[in-house]
Amino acid sequence: MNKFVLVSLCCVLAGMATGQSWQNGPQSSFAYCRFDGEYFPGTAKVYFLGGRFGTSTTLPDIYSYTPSTDSYADVGTNMPLAVSNYDVCLLRDNYNLSGGDTFGLYIIGGRIDAAPNYIDSIQVYYPISDTAVVMHTDAFPGRAGDSITVAHSSIVYNNIVYSMGGFSQATGVTSAQVWSFDPLATAGTRWSRLADMPLARAYPIVALVDSFLYALGGDTWSSSLLYPRAECQRLNLNDTASGWEYVARMPDSNSQVRAFGFDSDKPGDFAGDIIVADRGVWPYESTDCYIYHTATDTWDTFPRLAQARRNHAGVFIPAEAGGGTGVPGIWVFGGRQLQDTLCLQVSEYYAIDVPTHDVRVTEILAPRDTVDSGASVTPRAAIRNSGSTEETFDVRFAIGSDYADTVSLTLAPGATDTADFEDWDALELGTFAVTCSTMLASDTNSANDAIHDSIVVSPFTGVAEQRGLPGVFSLDRVVPSPSAGMAVIRFGVPRPTPATLRIYSAAGTVVRTIYSSSLAPGYYSLDWNGRDVAGRLAGAGVYLVRFEAEGFAATRKLVLQR
Repeated sequence: MNKFVLVSLCCVLAGMATGQSWQNGPQSSFAYCRFDGEYFPGTAKVYFLGGRFGTSTTLPDIYSYTPSTDSYADVGTNMPLAVSNYDVCLLRDNYNLSGGDTFGLYIIGGRIDAAPNYIDSIQVYYPISDTAVVMHTDAFPGRAGDSITVAHSSIVYNNIVYSMGGFSQATGVTSAQVWSFDPLATAGTRWSRLADMPLARAYPIVALVDSFLYALGGDTWSSSLLYPRAECQRLNLNDTASGWEYVARMPDSNSQVRAFGFDSDKPGDFAGDIIVADRGVWPYESTDCYIYHTATDTWDTFPRLAQARRNHAGVFIPAEAGGGTGVPGIWVFGGRQLQDTLCLQVSEYYAIDVPTHDVRVTEILAPRDTVDSGASVTPRAAIRNSGSTEETFDVRFAIGSDYADTVSLTLAPGATDTADFEDWDALELGTFAVTCSTMLASDTNSANDAIHDSIVVSPFTGVAEQRGLPGVFSLDRVVPSPSAGMAVIRFGVPRPTPATLRIYSAAGTVVRTIYSSSLAPGYYSLDWNGRDVAGRLAGAGVYLVRFEAEGFAATRKLVLQR
């Protein structure tokens, strides 16, 4: 099993929801124990490469599970050698099967039904080409008392398999050996010996967090009996020469179960944790589960399984599997209960709450539809955080090819806020593209990141009245039109000048910029439609109309009725 959660398979992991528990998954069409499974990204399926059947017979039949449809299938291809007591390891190799098939599911050794029962062969199943082979070089070199081991544990880190422990009934010896296997190395040189574990044992429960390989619990062998242990050690795979170091003991002795490790840089309550799914105490099993916090070197209990089981398959199914029951989540399949002749078919899963990163533009509030030439508008948009985590991100607003502004927002999950941008002056006539977009690198739903619209800049609606040229600047009394909900504003300009006309609230806040550009000499009449910069109807009340030009400023009061 690839108990190390590959970054490419789960970029986003989070913690358990309050009160969450294991749930029953779809019942399998086969009954295996002493086996394993692995999710294969290339097909979005989980594969099980044979196992011990309910009659204590080992079968080579390969089964698949498709998470998106909750369905199992016999793939129709068998492993060359029927083995049990194995882990599945996903590796990239260089055998270059037809169609460029270079990703295979590896089994290191295992137990067969025929004496002497243990093999050191390596088998590989390639899901893309549906091909199963036995490697003819680089057999597993691990030994216990010079005999081939069984019940060693294997795990993948950076495309290298690490196999450790095991025992031999023939010699009554458990192994402390640790080996690494590089599938891309030259044939005959793929195995390397690493520092032995401090405690020789079979069935060590293995997991990876960051670059550390953890060996938890396991069984020691004495007088034909297996004794579960609680000791735990770890090995830094970036500094294997330093050897193993002890970490906190498990709360209870445990072996022959599965563990799931999560890197410390993943968000959520599981970051830096190892979940141990079930407790095996030979010859029995329980429903107990545990969680180890690597940052504090402490253990806690974890929600129990519904079914006591051991020697089961353990699989992390990522969100990339395409939905379905319990996705993403950690899964256990099959396993024995009380005896090998009672193999379970019911699966269980613990769903992982994946934090969603989704910020969106819900509405462009301004400018809308049409604006007068010369008008000054504050672009504005409504932004929502539809994800499950607080986000800090940029929002960009663009109008045509000459205007763009970016602001930063911080939004809590489910929150909506208004983003205001630098004022835009409508100086050119025509139709202009308007785009507001959120810019969050981790956004998982790009479909709602932007809204695209257009704005029409039309000729200034003020009327230059034909009554001669004014001698001075002026702002006439504002004439409201209660029935129309608007006001007529008249002013005079004696010479060419830049000018602005704005509506203010009684508190001095800008409600709307009616005009901001140059004017030729003349008398003008301009309508205000009673709406604010966002196009919303202004409420009834007192407003101030302020006209500013070259060295001139005047203010008139306006009472707007509704």
